[in-house]
Amino acid sequence: MHWPIAFERTEDYKPKTYPGTMDPYLKREIPVLDIELTVNHEPTWRAMEGLVRAGKTKHIGVSNFSIKRLKLVLEYARIKPMVNQVELHPYLPQKDLLAFSKQNDILLQAHCPLGGQVQVA
Repeated sequence: MHWPIAFERTEDYKPKTYPGTMDPYLKREIPVLDIELTVNHEPTWRAMEGLVRAGKTKHIGVSNFSIKRLKLVLEYARIKPMVNQVELHPYLPQKDLLAFSKQNDILLQAHCPLGGQVQVA
């Protein structure tokens, strides 16, 4: 699960967007948030566990999950997340998340380990 929020989709699986809106940074329409799946990750997690049982993948994980969100997943997960990919570098060491991850045998993978993304004009 790449992000702990979900967006509504159209019938052809494209992101549903608010008509006439534009994100000035991304230069695209603003997607509609799926509140139910954003609050409750269990249906998505169960589907991912099904992929493991079907032999489609060996491990599953999350990205950008806080301790609070990881605790929720651990309450219902039959298969524990193997990894949590987060922004992690000397300027954002995330010591509490690292300690929690170690206690729960979840690998914490560094995204932007050198301190963030640089945009070149």
